[in-house]
Amino acid sequence: MRIERKVCLEKTIASLKEERERLAESLAASEITNEDIVSIQEFASAIAKGLKYLTFEEKCRVVDLLELHGTLTVEDGQNVVFAQCVLGKETLNIASIPTKEYNWHEEFLPTSAGARLRCK
Repeated sequence: MRIERKVCLEKTIASLKEERERLAESLAASEITNEDIVSIQEFASAIAKGLKYLTFEEKCRVVDLLELHGTLTVEDGQNVVFAQCVLGKETLNIASIPTKEYNWHEEFLPTSAGARLRCK
């Protein structure tokens, strides 16, 4: 009885070790390297340059894809929007955002701590 139990436990241990190795390989394959971050930043920069040429409907699609929403309010006498999307959260002073030629590149530039919403 004990020998059977020992054999069963050894098989379980071997199986778990194999699973651990597969999971470790899977995790290593999904890690984001510094090169990946630079590549993503370059890609975001290229995309951002073209945003001003999008139609209204295309811009709406981008807003939908980013799940962008915000709350307009007055805080300390300043008009602000509490903006949030899949990239992060930010409080934006409305007066500091130009109404024309808004710099989307700066707003959606990923940071080393992860992508987050940023504005000047």
